Amino acid sequence: MRDEGKQLVRELAAARERAKEVKEAEVLAFEAQKATPEGLAYRALADQYEKARDAETAAYSALTQWAVTAFAIDGDKKPAPGVTVRVRSRWDYDEEDATKWAHLRCPGALILSYDRYVKVAEVLGGPGRLVSHGQAFVARNLPEVPEDG
Repeated sequence: MRDEGKQLVRELAAARERAKEVKEAEVLAFEAQKATPEGLAYRALADQYEKARDAETAAYSALTQWAVTAFAIDGDKKPAPGVTVRVRSRWDYDEEDATKWAHLRCPGALILSYDRYVKVAEVLGGPGRLVSHGQAFVARNLPEVPEDG
C-alpha cells in the first residue's frame, strides 16, 4: 500500500510540474499575442494548461483520498512522502437530544452563552469586567531603519 502512496505522490508532483511548464509557456505566448497574430497558439496553450490543472486536481484528490484511507487502516499520519494527515475532532450531536439532556443535567449551559451574557451584563451591570491586552504583529517586509549615528 505504501508503494501506491509513493506513486500517487510522484503523479501529483509530475502533474504540478507539467502545469507549471505549460503556465510559463502560456504567459510567453500571451505576451507575444499582444503584438502579433499568435492568438491561436496562445489559446491552445491555455487549453493545455487547463487540462494540466485538471490532471493536477485529479491527482491531488486521489492522493488525499488514499492518504485518509491509509490513515483509517493503520493510523499512520505520514502515509507517503510529503503527505500528512491532520486529525480534526468536533462534537457531533442532535441538537434536540442535546437540549433535552442539558435541561436535565446542566441548565446553566443553555443560559450562559458568552456573547449573550456580555450583551446582558453590560446593560444590567452583571458580574465581570472587560479585560484588554496588547498583541504585537510584525510586518513581513520591515522598512529600513537607519542606525543612530
